[in-house]
Amino acid sequence: MKNIKKALLTILLVMPLTVFAHGEEVLYTIFIQIISIVVFLIILAFITLNLKQKSILSGVYFFTVIIVFGSTSSIPYQNNMSTINFAIAFIPGIVGLMTYFLLKLNSKNIK
Repeated sequence: MKNIKKALLTILLVMPLTVFAHGEEVLYTIFIQIISIVVFLIILAFITLNLKQKSILSGVYFFTVIIVFGSTSSIPYQNNMSTINFAIAFIPGIVGLMTYFLLKLNSKNIK
């Protein structure tokens, strides 16, 4: 348990350095992204897919996260804060959910 606390403290202390921004409004976006990734990993641990399907789902999810970050990086943050937070929080989840249903549908058709 001590190692988890140390790791969490280290991550929380290093996070503002990765943002390179002054002010706390950008940190909300980072916290939203971290929470959504943690929720995805917890859900991934409990869903009933085989390892190949879980790796496909993970790849699609993280690829979507990269695409969303890339597409929102050129938008002015101050004017579009809620849109960026919404996109970062929900678009990877929706794409991941659609991928999950497609994988489940595909596995039912194969059997």
